[in-house]
Amino acid sequence: MPATDKYGQEIPYSLLTDAADAQQLGKGIADAAAGRSVMRFASAANRGATLAGDSAPQEGMVAYLKDADRLDYYDGGNWLPLTPGPWIPFPLASGISYNTGSPAYRLVNGSVELRGTLRRTDGDGFAAGTTIHLGTLPGGYWPGYYRYYIVATEWATQIHARLEIDPTNGWINALVLSGAPHWIGIDGVSSSL
Repeated sequence: MPATDKYGQEIPYSLLTDAADAQQLGKGIADAAAGRSVMRFASAANRGATLAGDSAPQEGMVAYLKDADRLDYYDGGNWLPLTPGPWIPFPLASGISYNTGSPAYRLVNGSVELRGTLRRTDGDGFAAGTTIHLGTLPGGYWPGYYRYYIVATEWATQIHARLEIDPTNGWINALVLSGAPHWIGIDGVSSSL
């Protein structure tokens, strides 16, 4: 009957009184240690295909995803990020262009974070009093409810706009209150999922 480690991690080892079985000893140690270490996978899809059946994820597991360059942990129901994912170029709507700050989004501890400034492709200012569709976040990055933010704009009559993230389709829209600024900032916008 094997014993387990003194740290309470349930990693088995054989006793001198156990029947000799090097394969069983090695498998027991490897299986127990692997699930308690930082596992490495090419992608979330690869992790999902590997951790299935009798190897299903268990609460507290930690995995590194190479494609996302991110650490995730399993909370017993979902994989959640431990570290920020990489910046992904902001998905622009038709007629919108990057202005400055490398507009992008990323996942940080269960929240989507945005950065950069956006402008109209034709170079005109954004018209006051109209809703402007800036871009659409992909599925998995949408908030659970409507989110509203005050964001910076180019110096104009007023230097701010209202930004909205729609939870039903991932649309990011802006409303300029007055003036006709040539750019709208999305820096510092952070929305929990």
